[in-house]
Amino acid sequence: MSPRVRLHMSLLTEGGLQKADKHRIKPIEASRKKINLRPPSLSSGNFWGTRLSGKVERVQTWERFKEPLRRFRPEEIYYAQGNAPLSRPPVELRLTFTSQDRQYVFIDTGKDNYLRRTGIPVHLDQHGNYNIKEEEIKKFIHTELERTDIKVRSFELMGGY
Repeated sequence: MSPRVRLHMSLLTEGGLQKADKHRIKPIEASRKKINLRPPSLSSGNFWGTRLSGKVERVQTWERFKEPLRRFRPEEIYYAQGNAPLSRPPVELRLTFTSQDRQYVFIDTGKDNYLRRTGIPVHLDQHGNYNIKEEEIKKFIHTELERTDIKVRSFELMGGY
């Protein structure tokens, strides 16, 4: 064990916050006390199924993604198709919208001939590429949100993703 590792281990095991300050090494316990590790809640209680990264909320389920969509009623939602090499078929759909100072992101991957969480069909073209039809994405969003005034735009055209 190197001297630096030994010093760091002794600081953590001896509970030496004073020693850590003396050597300018912060033990893990001291740094955790200053950081709020819980994601902010969108409703009463905890908003389970999200991970916070800066001001981007990655929502894990479609039902949890619908909640802020219904609450904030954005004028438009963006989508992007991408490759997901570990899913079969290897395709993913990324839905995103912004509201106030946050961006909400939902990612769905392929399973069999449809998307795993939304159930949108995945098609195979004559060149062997998997894709999702724009009309089916729009139809799904309009029926799920029960609104036709929301604009569904491709994020790929805007240089994203």
